[in-house]
Amino acid sequence: MQSKEGQPRSVFNSPTFGNPLSLRVDESVGSMSISPSGRDVVLASRTGLFVVDLDDPFTPPRWIQHLTSWEVADVQWSPHAAKAEWVISTSNQKAMVWNLARDSKKALQQFLHGHNRAITDINFHPFEPESLATCSVDTFVHTWDLRSPQKPAGSFADWFAGASQVKWSRTNSNVLASSHGRRLNIWDKRMGSKPMFRIQAHQGKVNCIDFHRSEPYKLVTASTDGTVKFWNFAQNTEGGYQGPSEGWRTNYSYFLEPEITVECGFPVSKARHTPFGSGCAIMPLRGGENSVHIMNYKDKEGKVNMDPVYTYRGHGDVVREFLWRARGGLDQKVDDREFQLVTWSKDRDLRLWPSTPGLESRVNFVRGEKPVPYKLTRRGAPYVTYTHEPVGTDSFPVGGVGIGGRRSGLSVSPSHGSFGGNMGLVGPAATTMRTKVRSSQGKRNMHLSWLSGVRVGAAAFASHYGSFDEGVGIGGSLVPTSLGEEVSCVGKTFPKVRFEKISVSTGQVVVSLNGQLDENEPDKLTFLRIIIKFPHDYPYDVPTYFIEENEDLTKADIKLIKSNLNRISSSYTDHGRFCLEACLRFLMGEFLSIDEALYEEHSSSDDGSEMTDYDEYGSHDNIVFESDDGGNSGAESDVFGSSSSDDGIMPMARLGKNSFNSTPIPKGCGAVWSRGGMLVCFFTHRKDDIAHTQRKIETNMKISNMDGSDSDSDDSQDSLQNAVWPRDAKFRTSLVPRALNRRVRSSAESDTQRSFGTSPKLLSTNIIKVLDLRNLIPSRKILAQGYEILGLPPHLLCRHNAAVAEKHGYEEASDAWRILELIVDPTEMSRTLDTCTPGGGGRWRWVKRWRWWIWK
Repeated sequence: MQSKEGQPRSVFNSPTFGNPLSLRVDESVGSMSISPSGRDVVLASRTGLFVVDLDDPFTPPRWIQHLTSWEVADVQWSPHAAKAEWVISTSNQKAMVWNLARDSKKALQQFLHGHNRAITDINFHPFEPESLATCSVDTFVHTWDLRSPQKPAGSFADWFAGASQVKWSRTNSNVLASSHGRRLNIWDKRMGSKPMFRIQAHQGKVNCIDFHRSEPYKLVTASTDGTVKFWNFAQNTEGGYQGPSEGWRTNYSYFLEPEITVECGFPVSKARHTPFGSGCAIMPLRGGENSVHIMNYKDKEGKVNMDPVYTYRGHGDVVREFLWRARGGLDQKVDDREFQLVTWSKDRDLRLWPSTPGLESRVNFVRGEKPVPYKLTRRGAPYVTYTHEPVGTDSFPVGGVGIGGRRSGLSVSPSHGSFGGNMGLVGPAATTMRTKVRSSQGKRNMHLSWLSGVRVGAAAFASHYGSFDEGVGIGGSLVPTSLGEEVSCVGKTFPKVRFEKISVSTGQVVVSLNGQLDENEPDKLTFLRIIIKFPHDYPYDVPTYFIEENEDLTKADIKLIKSNLNRISSSYTDHGRFCLEACLRFLMGEFLSIDEALYEEHSSSDDGSEMTDYDEYGSHDNIVFESDDGGNSGAESDVFGSSSSDDGIMPMARLGKNSFNSTPIPKGCGAVWSRGGMLVCFFTHRKDDIAHTQRKIETNMKISNMDGSDSDSDDSQDSLQNAVWPRDAKFRTSLVPRALNRRVRSSAESDTQRSFGTSPKLLSTNIIKVLDLRNLIPSRKILAQGYEILGLPPHLLCRHNAAVAEKHGYEEASDAWRILELIVDPTEMSRTLDTCTPGGGGRWRWVKRWRWWIWK
């Protein structure tokens, strides 16, 4: 994700355009929009605006804080290159105009207040950068001129239903459309308050309107009734301008027939023309496989079923918004544009989809053959990002200027830099804290949390959330696929390592930590501050390390540390492996064997496949063994003159009490339902139970050793009961995998481990309980086995099933079957009522109940 040096950033060398990308944003985002250049997207929520750089996704978003209790119905980034810094969002009855070229605490430029109820939609004018339209639940549609925002420039009202959508025509600067419940109104601002067309468009609420990009009087609508309709108002000549003598005429044709009606099979949230070819993108309101479907509507007419030519499938929940990111089109005469789909879903996942071969041809678009069929308002927009705070901006009053120069009175708080607030982007604190994080440690945690939600390439659409939050690295089952993922993983693994700067785009990381330099003084820690520069080809090229001098480090010490860091890095990058975690473990004083670490990382990345032979990465001579008296059977060294180990890599210090153990905490309990209604639970022993078991085992061990028996004998195993021996417990923090521990270190274990008075830490097995809760399930398996549903007349089937239910003691079910028998066989009901008498027993009980049920 790093940009190559010497190349200016543009959309044509964007590292993400056409490539899969997934960003986790743990915010309740109401709407999304994209900048004119296509580099940034803005997400709007109750806490403010989040500006994300799609070219540098590892950089945290800029947060423009605006706390409100209202859901953001819509946010729109100006599509005009002349106003590329303008963003407008809703806040109940107001529309907020933001200028991203300003400092975050002064970004609110002005607000528009002309509605009496909540605003539901915003739409910029396609030709006039300072004009836009808003609609509201108060049934009004207002047009605005941002050069005089004190009042609307024009107003239209339906009077009968609130407005849900408003869109300007892309071919006629005077025409706009709005939806009001099931109706569709077409307005002309030169005509006043009379609509040109008023049509009963759908049987359900209209959720979306989209004008055709090049053909006037053509638009598409989507509704909760499960249909998408294509309209052509040029077919009707009764509405609109009738000439100088008659002027404008309103057409109240409620039953104008659409050209195409697409039956989707699910309620539709949005349907829009694709910016290329004759395609239409359809987004479900619910259902629809949580996907965006692309269909080709050319040569279709009448009622048709949705037959998508391509489906963007992969979100875990309903898609809330989709946009098209474009590049090219610099020459109006040649349409050489390329497109990439950007989606935001209720699963809080922002995705950039990879290029789809063949999609353009399936919607009749051929690149480079024809001119661009419509005006591109985004042409000429500067390819810059607004995720960074501007420098040297003019001073504006906080909250902007409202009507008559007064303060707007809106609460706008600074973002304290580009990532200064606790936005709640990722992590468990997302829903509990909304205050700003002023400490550098808080910023660092938020940056690492953001990195943990970024996936690029093949891992973008995998099920990964939370994968790197546990800090699994060397020895774990997960391997990072990019520098950003590696930094996130390492940051979670080593909470005491401080990341002062993280810039994945430039490949620069600054870390500071307290390292153990002298094995003879394990409690003595030395402060280290290291600047790491990762090359563009990392992890296939070695990073560069710069260690700052201080009073505890000499130049010779720094040279020796850098030499070993380079050796570690090159050993990893030669195999295409990430080396940051291994280098930090070395600096923190852990024993390090490169061959073992590479072997373990390689075996853990095979996803259960057969383990590659260890000899591929080196010999067993480099394995670090630990003897019983705390020494090493292999050679080792420290910074200050001890001999080197066999593989030339010396440890910073001995593996002491301050070493970090990244083993995740096991679950204490859990439960799962079986298909038959059984609940399987497991629990761990309580601490007092474990202590009691350990004391009992120690006593048995002493007795066993006094008798001269081997602790591994069958009698000793019986005395252990449910306890198990952790044979490699002494080497838990080593980088050697457990399988290798059992194979290699078994010969290195000494009998002193099982001598008198020494007992290893004991692990008690879990308690597993199977609970029979089938009585809580309404359905009964025993009845299903005896019931009949085919092969007999209906009244005989009911009679048989009633007998089965009565046999097993389910009287109410039996009564229900007998009542059903009377309903399906009127002759039986008549005969039963004629023959039975009150108090006679037999069938009278359920017949009487049936008669009571009828009168009830």
